[in-house]
Amino acid sequence: MKFRKAVVPVHLYHAGVTVHLGKHDDVKAEFVRRGGNPELFRPAEGRCVNFEDVYSFVFVEPQATRAKTIAVLSHELLHAAHHILDRANVLHGNGNQEPLTFLLEYLMQESLVKLKL
Repeated sequence: MKFRKAVVPVHLYHAGVTVHLGKHDDVKAEFVRRGGNPELFRPAEGRCVNFEDVYSFVFVEPQATRAKTIAVLSHELLHAAHHILDRANVLHGNGNQEPLTFLLEYLMQESLVKLKL
């Protein structure tokens, strides 16, 4: 395996996120192997693809600095958190941001530990 992978279950919402840290082409092969459409996986610093079930596939290309890699990870996990809460019909907009912020905090903490960032 040419990339690092973190599986982050979100039991409360019967969901999960897999985070892949590695070069685009290596992670794209895993994405396609998991049933993803290769057309959705264009080169980028990161990407979050949400599957029909409440499973999110997150990709982060290692950046020039650790701080930039973590910033990209946060950006992509925010997309995943929105998807999880939307699918669970949890309101998370103005006036009720706590579900989103707590979920993002959990996803970040788990990902950082499991990816050893």
